[in-house]
Amino acid sequence: MEFLEVSFMDMLLSKAIYTPVLVAVVIAGIVSVVTYFCQTSSGEQSSSISTKMPYTAYFAVLVTFALLGAISGQMTGQSRDPAIGDVLPGILTLIGGLFMYLISKNDALLQLITASSITTLVLCLLIGTQWGAQLRLEYETNARLIAESGSTALKKEEVQHAVNLQKLLNKQQLLTFSEQLGIDPPK
Repeated sequence: MEFLEVSFMDMLLSKAIYTPVLVAVVIAGIVSVVTYFCQTSSGEQSSSISTKMPYTAYFAVLVTFALLGAISGQMTGQSRDPAIGDVLPGILTLIGGLFMYLISKNDALLQLITASSITTLVLCLLIGTQWGAQLRLEYETNARLIAESGSTALKKEEVQHAVNLQKLLNKQQLLTFSEQLGIDPPK
């Protein structure tokens, strides 16, 4: 069996690797910009939010949840096993725990961060699952086509072998008849 050698750089540039990361960063960026700048209304500090978290820290929190959602989703969608039965309870437990935390805190900033994190996680999980399912479909389609083309080539070779064998048998029969009749065989 031949093994395909893949360099580390080829693996990093693979669409299966960079797409969920890119999606996670974009979703986290969109959610962070929308929610971060909604913390204050028309430039004034809101009374319910005592301090404003630095944007880079806020973005980092959302990217973490986005990566968790996108990669878990891709692995779930790409898996042939019923992985959803294992992933979904874990994600729902995490979301339930975050909601309990959200309810217990009276700090509006923490509530906003928690709600944004959950939104980012769920969006990236959904997109990652669809992406993983698409990758699995492409892989299975290509594997089926390769198997079919291999069997088609084998059938073609078998037919060609049968034709060549029949030609040899016909030639041998012609030579035998030519000898029996005492004539020179055709060239």
